[in-house]
Amino acid sequence: RYNAHAARIEVQGGCAAAVHLACGTRLAADAVVFNGDPAALHRGHLGQSARGAVPAPAVAPRSLSAQVWAFAARPSRADLVHHNVFFGPDPALEFGPLAAGALPRAPTLYVCAQDRGAGLGPPEGPERFEIILNAPPAETAVPEEEDTPCRTLVFETLARFGLRFDPAPPDGCATTAQGFARLFPGSDGSLYGRSPHGLTASLQRPTARSSLPGLYLSGGGAHPGAGIPMATLSGRHAAEAILTDRASTSTSPRTAMHGGMSMPSRTAAAARSRSSAS
Repeated sequence: RYNAHAARIEVQGGCAAAVHLACGTRLAADAVVFNGDPAALHRGHLGQSARGAVPAPAVAPRSLSAQVWAFAARPSRADLVHHNVFFGPDPALEFGPLAAGALPRAPTLYVCAQDRGAGLGPPEGPERFEIILNAPPAETAVPEEEDTPCRTLVFETLARFGLRFDPAPPDGCATTAQGFARLFPGSDGSLYGRSPHGLTASLQRPTARSSLPGLYLSGGGAHPGAGIPMATLSGRHAAEAILTDRASTSTSPRTAMHGGMSMPSRTAAAARSRSSAS
C-alpha cells in the first residue's frame, strides 16, 4: 500500500503479529519486514512494543549525512567520467568542522555524471548530474549552514577545478540533512545508519533478524551496510531469514502415519529381513 503511514507494529505473545496504519487499518502478518532506519524502531516511531527490537548500540553513534544536488546542465569540462571525486586539500578541514556540526571548510566533492559510462562519450545537450557534499546529521547540524553558504561552498570549490555548469543549478535541486530526516523519519538524515567508523562498528550493525521474533530488517541501516548493492543484499538476507524461520517451525499438527515404508532405527544395528534369510 503506497503512501500509507505505518503507525505501529502490534506484538502478540512476544512476536510481531500485525501492522497498524494511521487510517486505522490493521494488517495481520506472519512476518513483518521493516525497510527503514533501525533508529526509527528504537525511538518508538512504530510503537513502544517494537522499541526493544533494536538495541541502542546498533543505532548510535550516527553516521554522516550529506547535501545532495541533482540537476541537468552542460559542464565546462569534457573529461568527466561517470564517477568523479574532487579532493579537498586537508582532511582536517573537512572532518573537523563536521564533528562540530558544521559544513566542511575545504570539502571533498563527489560528482556523478549520470549519462556517462560504459565507454560512452559526453551526451549532446544538457546531462544529469549528482553532487554529494558530506554534512553533519540533522540533529547536530548548525542551523545557519543551509542554503546560500552551501551553494557557494560547492560550486566555488568545483570552479577552482575548472568545472562549471550552464545553466547554474537552481536552489530547489538540493536535499539537505534536514530534508533526508523528513524523508526517513527517525534517521536524523544520517545516510549510513549507525556510524561505520571504528574497528568493531560493522559488528554492531543490526542483522536481518531483529530482537523481536517475526520482525525483520532490511535497508542501508542493516547488515551489510549502505549503498544500493548492499541494501539490496539486506533485502535478500531478510527474505532468506524468513524462509528459514518458517521452515524450522512446523505449522501442521502431528498425526499418526499409517502404512508407508518400514525403516530400521538409526540407533539400532542393521538387521536382515526375512525375505533375505537363506
